[in-house]
This record gives sequence, C-alpha cells and structure tokens, in this order.
Amino acid sequence: MPAEEEDAAEALGVVSVRETAERKDCSHQAVYKALDAGKLNDVRTGGLRLVRTDDAFEAWQPKPYGKHRQEES
Repeated sequence: MPAEEEDAAEALGVVSVRETAERKDCSHQAVYKALDAGKLNDVRTGGLRLVRTDDAFEAWQPKPYGKHRQEES
C-alpha cells in the first residue's frame, strides 16, 4: 500500500498487515494468525485485509521471533 494510502487508512483507524507487522516487530504471518484467531480485528475491502487500530491492536503483543527470540533466552 502506498504511503499516502497508509496515512489515509490510519486516519480511519486501520493499518495494513505490513504496517502492523512493522509496528509490532513481528512477521506478517503472525499478524494473519492473530487476525484468524480473533486477537486482532480487521476490515476487508477491495481484496485488502486492514487491521483496526483499536484496543485489541494496542493490547496485542506477538511472541518474539528470529533474533528477538534468541535475546530473550
């Protein structure tokens, strides 16, 4: 999603899966799993799945992965 569209989406209270992954420092697969499990709320429009930036978004803490998982050990 282009930056201008991401800014507009955020103003509406949604962000892309990619933006969610960047903000939460996780993989996009982790975001999709959270959406599928009902841990995050989404809106589907025009083939896009956008993540609502609501209380669930703020509360969701993905499990660390990659180098972050090693740092916790």
